[in-house]
Amino acid sequence: MANGANRTTEVRKLLKNLTSGDKPHYLAEVVSVDKANRLAVVLHLQEGTTQEVRLQSALAEAGLLLIPKIGTWVLVAQLNSDGAGSIIQCEDLEEVQLLIGDSEMTFKDGLISFNGGEFKGLVKVEPTVDAFNDLQKEVSDLKLRLTTFETLFNSHTHVSAAPGVPTLIPAPPTSIGDGAPLIQTQVNDLANEKITH
Repeated sequence: MANGANRTTEVRKLLKNLTSGDKPHYLAEVVSVDKANRLAVVLHLQEGTTQEVRLQSALAEAGLLLIPKIGTWVLVAQLNSDGAGSIIQCEDLEEVQLLIGDSEMTFKDGLISFNGGEFKGLVKVEPTVDAFNDLQKEVSDLKLRLTTFETLFNSHTHVSAAPGVPTLIPAPPTSIGDGAPLIQTQVNDLANEKITH
């Protein structure tokens, strides 16, 4: 917690230094965020007034969108003389979105999502390879046992004590397997839930 508190103090000092003097930007606290419209309401820390500002300097569908946490400080740049502003620096973030054409990447605490994440987690390579190797081993073992069974079946002979006397039943072939079922693979065995696509 001490590192987080020190980081916050340092960020706030930096933001105060950037806003000292006659500059076209000011320090504010985030009151609310409207992601859909890419706007936020902030409290101007020097004037004590609330203002609606942009989350991006250009209201566009594409680009980098920084979504600050409510209650944190931000640096707002005035875009024109009528006071319209845009957040250009954040003390702490709730989310970051990168939009380019039809592609979207979202970063949240503990989660990275590509294009909405509908396809669930990104494949974990090592467990997937291990699962396929286990399956290949089981199939290879089964093929070997079937080949052994076929060889035994084709080479067996019926022993008869005398003509007209029933033949003896040959000994059954060796076991075809241990009888243990294959373990079904689950999605979370192979998917990294922290990265979705």
